[in-house]
Amino acid sequence: MAKSEPIEGTVIITDKQTNGKGQIGNTWQSEEGKNLTFSIILKPTFLKIEDQFMLSKIVSLACVETFEYFTSKKFKIKWPNDIYIENNKIGGILIENMLSNGKIATSILGVGLNINQEHFLNLPRAVSLKNVKYNNYNLISVLEVLLKKIDVYYLKLRKGKFDEINNLYIDKMLGFEQERIFNEKGNLFKAIVKGVNKQGQLILELENGYQQVFSFKEISWHF
Repeated sequence: MAKSEPIEGTVIITDKQTNGKGQIGNTWQSEEGKNLTFSIILKPTFLKIEDQFMLSKIVSLACVETFEYFTSKKFKIKWPNDIYIENNKIGGILIENMLSNGKIATSILGVGLNINQEHFLNLPRAVSLKNVKYNNYNLISVLEVLLKKIDVYYLKLRKGKFDEINNLYIDKMLGFEQERIFNEKGNLFKAIVKGVNKQGQLILELENGYQQVFSFKEISWHF
């Protein structure tokens, strides 16, 4: 018998993450029972392939708002797929899209959020919600809030409210309209963050006043 496909909205939770995967080879470190590591299966067939970065935007916004729900702190989205508080990473996202007949047939939204873990081996910029607020958090409670927020944003996406989502994303984007330092193949340079384009590429204004776009892993942030 053929295995039935999981329905849209299925959530797969991993309590113990031993070999977490990040964007293009990065790894994710998570102590057992301390953090949220899970995947959500969506079937956004209504979304054009060229608009697939919108999925990253809505999940990032939902993560930021979830952290802010439990604290009085401000969190930011660090392009392309990380959640930061100040200059420290507290979460990450990995989205895998399966295409069929020119559409996005299935999306697997992988999310890793640092919640109760206090120490991170060889990851000096990693922090958790507990590091920020010094409280222990119920993982299921955090997950419930996050899933509700993802659902709200997914409905906005389905209704075509791209402008609203884009404006909210820009408002939460780390370094927007600020001069930051970036590393391009070992060469450091300063540039002003101007946003992202439709394809999800980072738009930077260079010191000569010209704008240039960069794809994933062409450059990295330098803190």
